[in-house]
Parts: sequence; structure tokens; C-alpha cells
Amino acid sequence: MRMTLEAKSRGRLSGAEIAELRRQGFIPASISIRGEETRHCSISRDKLAAILREQGQSAIIELQSADGASNALVISRDLQRDHLGDKLIHVGFQGVSAKIAITADVRVLLVGRPEEVRTGACRLEQVAATVQVRAQPDSLPAHIELDVSAMEMGSVLRVSDIETGRGYEVVSPAEVVVAVLHSMTRVAPVTEEAAEPAE
Repeated sequence: MRMTLEAKSRGRLSGAEIAELRRQGFIPASISIRGEETRHCSISRDKLAAILREQGQSAIIELQSADGASNALVISRDLQRDHLGDKLIHVGFQGVSAKIAITADVRVLLVGRPEEVRTGACRLEQVAATVQVRAQPDSLPAHIELDVSAMEMGSVLRVSDIETGRGYEVVSPAEVVVAVLHSMTRVAPVTEEAAEPAE
């Protein structure tokens, strides 16, 4: 689903001006469009963060300018955060065309609960958090669901187990492991006393 975000055009800023911009709740952003000069703008940090939480990094965003002449359809390609990894401090957008397919990383959500996880006999591990998907921007899913409820101890789900045919194509290698169901049984360590033969 296409999201919208207000963008305010800006020129080059000094370090102090960028710091003040961030204090006001905005972050600098750049927009790269093939065949055009890189454009610079500022956007709301909280609104972008909300979009990314809901739609993932593959979110298709329509940046809207006050005059309407500088509107752009984009996807985030370079997210920079502070040293704590909490707050966004800069974003690099890549311009896209609504009619041309793109490739993006899309989140995989594991749905369901294996019976052996419910009983505590096994532990479910998600190995791949995202897969690469190719689609036209408006057909790019916010996430892909993978049902794990039928998994049994030792079973593995791969990219080849993900359903396609909904306007997008999963292009990650079919053999890439997405989820594994591990046994919770642990082998007790051998102590020195146990290792000694009985007299």
C-alpha cells in the first residue's frame, strides 16, 4: 500500500542547522532519481518511523511537497540511526516508477504455532527475517506470511515454501532457510567422575 509523507525542500545545511532540525522532530533526507540531480528535503522523523514500523523498509512512499511540483514516489534505501540505534537521523530515498518493477527486501512473518512449541518440546527459530521480492511498487507487499503451525521437530521451511502469484515474485534463492524447529532436549555434560570407569 502506498503511503504519503510531507517533504519540505531544503538546501545544504550546516552541522548546527541539522542539529536544530532534528531537535524539532525532523530529519534530512535525500532523493536519488535516475537521470536527475539528487534532491534534498526534510521530513518528520516520527511519521517516517511509523510508516516503517507498519509497512517495513520496503514501504512505497509518495513524498508530497507544498507546491505539488516536486512530488516523488520513493522507497527507502539508506536508513541512518544514532549511535544507540534508536532514532533515525537521515534517510536516503530511491525514486521509483509506478509502472516499473523493483526488487526490495520484504519482511517474513511466521504465523501459527507448532504443537511441539506449545508443549515446550521444541523451539522455533526464524533464520531469515526478510526475502527479496520483485514487483511493481504498488504490488509490493508490506510483509509475507509463512504458516509454521504444521512444522514438526527437525523440520525446515525454505523460501520455496512461500506462496507467490499475488502480483509479486519471490526472487531469493529457493533453498534459503527461513525457519527451523529445534528440539529443546539437551544432552547433559559428561563430568570427570562419570567419565572414569567403575572399579
